[in-house]
Amino acid sequence: MTSTDSWHAEQDMDLLAEIGKVTVRWAALDLLLFQILTCVLENAEAAHKIIFNLQGAGLQRLAAFNDTIGASALSLEERSALLDITRRCKDMIGERNDIVHSPMATHFVISADFVRQTTVRMRKDGRTSTVTVADIKKHTTKIGLILHEIEQIAHRLMLEKLSDCEYEADWDDPTGQDRDIAM
Repeated sequence: MTSTDSWHAEQDMDLLAEIGKVTVRWAALDLLLFQILTCVLENAEAAHKIIFNLQGAGLQRLAAFNDTIGASALSLEERSALLDITRRCKDMIGERNDIVHSPMATHFVISADFVRQTTVRMRKDGRTSTVTVADIKKHTTKIGLILHEIEQIAHRLMLEKLSDCEYEADWDDPTGQDRDIAM
């Protein structure tokens, strides 16, 4: 394998790694949406149906989430923050779909002085565009920042729900070593 071949293989691996990050981060977003709806609805089954029964329909999933949050008892500030987040996700979902679903091809330009590799993706309408690791990293960073915001909201909602739970321990030792069990 020549150094050029090694460089191209490394570029391909970097590209695939970034596409994987995009996929995982958007899946994490779905999980956080589910967790938030579980807290808001106090019903995991209903939250699951809203988020996961619309598989393959990202815009529909976001719209269903927004409808539920908009009608929820959350404060205006919390609802506004969540709706802003999903608006930004909606703005990014086309790019996400291009990154994850568009077929890609590698092109080589060969001249006397160099060999240049480019990767292009073909969109549904037949147009092609150049794909770069840097562009996908930008998307990965943007969705990562959104995840950070929504994780904070989800965490706060879950802590509120936990503090609302009435849990009574009927023994002093949480390890269970001091309790008597009647059988």
